[in-house]
Amino acid sequence: MGDLAKIPKHTNMRIRNNIKIGEEVTAWFETKGCDVCNTIVSKGAFLITAWNTGGNRIIYTFITPNMKTAQDVVSTLETLNFELKILCMERYKRRTSILTERQEMVLWLALEAGFFDYPKKIDILELSRKLKISPSTLSEIMRRGMRRLLEYYFKTF
Repeated sequence: MGDLAKIPKHTNMRIRNNIKIGEEVTAWFETKGCDVCNTIVSKGAFLITAWNTGGNRIIYTFITPNMKTAQDVVSTLETLNFELKILCMERYKRRTSILTERQEMVLWLALEAGFFDYPKKIDILELSRKLKISPSTLSEIMRRGMRRLLEYYFKTF
C-alpha cells in the first residue's frame, strides 16, 4: 500500500483498491458519505466532481437524467438547510453529428463514471440502473455508438 498507509484510519472508511502509476495514486474507498453527495446520488444523478474552493465551500458538478431531477436535488438540499449558489445549470449539448444524441450522452456518462477505466469504477448493470434502461439496451447503444466513432476515425485517414 506504500503511501496509502499514511492515510489516517477512520472507522467509517475502508480502502477497497489502489493503483500506483508513477507518482500518482488512485484510491477507491467506501464511506457513509455526506448529505450533499448522498442527496445527489439518491435522486439518480451522477456526481462528476466535487472540489474545495477554500473555507467550507465545495463546488459539485453532477448530471441528471432530466430537469425535474435537477430541481429535486436542489429542493432537497434547500430543505436540508444547505446554502446553495447555483453557478450554472444547462441542458446537455451535443458536440458532434457523428453520434446520435443518446449515444453521445450515454458514452460520455460511461466515460465520466469510469466504465472504461481499468479497473472499472462502474459496471454495465449499475450504469444501466442509473440510466433507467436495461443492460442489453445500454450495451446496444454503446456498441452502435462506438462503431460509429470507429468508422469515422478510420475513414478520416
